[in-house]
Parts: sequence; C-alpha cells; structure tokens
Amino acid sequence: LPSEVGPCKGKEDRFYFDQESGKCKQFVYGGCGGNGNNFMTEAKCLEACAKSSEPEPDQESCSQPIEVGPCKAMLERFAYDDKKKKCVEFFYGGCRGNQNNFKSMEKCMETCKQQEPEPEPEQ
Repeated sequence: LPSEVGPCKGKEDRFYFDQESGKCKQFVYGGCGGNGNNFMTEAKCLEACAKSSEPEPDQESCSQPIEVGPCKAMLERFAYDDKKKKCVEFFYGGCRGNQNNFKSMEKCMETCKQQEPEPEPEQ
C-alpha cells in the first residue's frame, strides 16, 4: 500500500513501508483515514513489514555471522554465536542482515542446537 495522508489536517510524523525500496520511510499523516501502511515508529514498521518476505531461519542459518544491518530500529533479537557455541541476544537494525536472526531465545536454541557427535564404537 502507498502512504496515505488521509482527509484530516493534522501533522503527525509516521512511517510507511515502501515496497519498491524495501525500507520504511517517514511521511506526515493528517490524523484520520488513511490505510494500514501507517506506523507510529520506524521499528514498528520494520517489525511488521521488512522481514515478511524472508524465509524462516534454518540449521544453516546458525553458521552465519551475527549481522545487525544498516538500519537503526534496535529490535531485540537472538542469534547463534559460533565462537561461544550458544545463542546470544543482539539488537537488529531492522533491515538487511541475514538468517541468523531469531525473535526468541527459544527459537534460536531449538534451531541451532548442537548435534551431539556419535561416540566412536569400541573395538
């Protein structure tokens, strides 16, 4: 949906998701009417729109580096830290990044749990 100012004459700073650029952009909202592509903060816009087209993280995601991305939303996320061999909290900027990015510690741990090596058979 495009940004829609609405029929009222208010001047409220809001954000909308621009499909073409894949980014949330600021616009001035009139205060009434409009459409659903209208968010109070850039973080809310990014949370609702930016990741929707990306695939769900999988086991291969766990080997990717932790990527904050260039945007400034500061969304609490969790990622698998290969050096520490565990899931850790980080703050995601809201755009770009990679698939080593989970909305909960539980989902990170479930997806990235270490496979126990099979013990060597005794001879």
